[in-house]
Amino acid sequence: SQVLGFALASFALASSWTVAGTTVATVLLPLLILAIPILDTTLVTIVRLLEGRPIHQGGRDHASHRLVYHGLSEKRSVVLLAAVSAAVGGTSLAYTVLNDAAVTVLGVLLTFALLVQFASFLSDIDRDAPPATSFLAVHRRRLVEVLVDFALICAAFLGAYLLSVDGEGSVNQRFIFTSALPIVLAARYLAFIPFGLYRGVWRYAGARDGAAVIGAVVVSEFVAFGVLSTFRDFGDFPRSVFVIDALICAVLVGASRFWERAFARGLSTFRSMRRRTVIVGAGRSGRSLLRELRETPGEPVIGFVDDEPRLRRRRLQGVPVLGRLDEIERVLAHARPDTVLVTIPGAPRDRLDSLVRACEEAEVSCRFVRREVDLDPLVVLGTAAE
Repeated sequence: SQVLGFALASFALASSWTVAGTTVATVLLPLLILAIPILDTTLVTIVRLLEGRPIHQGGRDHASHRLVYHGLSEKRSVVLLAAVSAAVGGTSLAYTVLNDAAVTVLGVLLTFALLVQFASFLSDIDRDAPPATSFLAVHRRRLVEVLVDFALICAAFLGAYLLSVDGEGSVNQRFIFTSALPIVLAARYLAFIPFGLYRGVWRYAGARDGAAVIGAVVVSEFVAFGVLSTFRDFGDFPRSVFVIDALICAVLVGASRFWERAFARGLSTFRSMRRRTVIVGAGRSGRSLLRELRETPGEPVIGFVDDEPRLRRRRLQGVPVLGRLDEIERVLAHARPDTVLVTIPGAPRDRLDSLVRACEEAEVSCRFVRREVDLDPLVVLGTAAE
């Protein structure tokens, strides 16, 4: 470990000390090359401190262990961490070639936000840890969101400024930028709280959460622009910065909220144990079952089977309709599912019998899903409700 660590540190310094003599590049680029080791060490240290465990005490709570807990095999966990490390190291090389301090700061802010969210995602699972009791342990996800938002808001405003001015801008433009950034940050946080951006469970984010992000960004942008217009003379500072900032910030903050959901789904595609599912019936029950299975790790739905002519060769919520019920043999042979879930138990008996026989011949598990609503408590509990 000493040899590897010394070699990594040497390579990091060798790649950055000649970059235009800028302190920013010299300090930040080695951190990018060593990002994954630093991330893992920091994650383990913070989690153990929050949970009252000795830092020096070994445990299966490193990043690779946590990925295995999420369902990946050991080999795939190593491959994923190596890919992330290579990608971050590649950005360090790109910044060295570009030789632009402003672009480097912007990219590092975005990389920092992504790595913090990645660490937050991994920190959710620790099978050996006792239940969290401290305030920081209980609310660490909210603290992570605030920290990530700080990086994203700064990156969005810096990116909007760089897109609107030539080079670094004039002295007045730089002064207005540094004066406006704290006001933009304050307006963002004051809007994010009432819009509920720190109350959501983002692994299950939906359209309403996306609308809340857009609304919070737009409102905070108007507030920040109004405050600055009242107390500052913009001069040659371009007003388009605020329009571009709103667009970039909405995209970045929205992506940060939906990132966990997308990453969790993407991670499920690398799981060692996966059960490919075909749903028979693309009606309300079938679509509801699809949404439920999408939140279940290792249960990808690869297609629907439905007799509706309008749905033939179409896609429902991104999932293709593979064929009709009388084509089930072809569908099973082509799609090769592990299980078939039937959501139309009221279909004609002869057609359901042929479906069951086709699944038996193909050695595919077949299950019927009945989704009842408006049930009497006496039926469910078997006793009189009091």
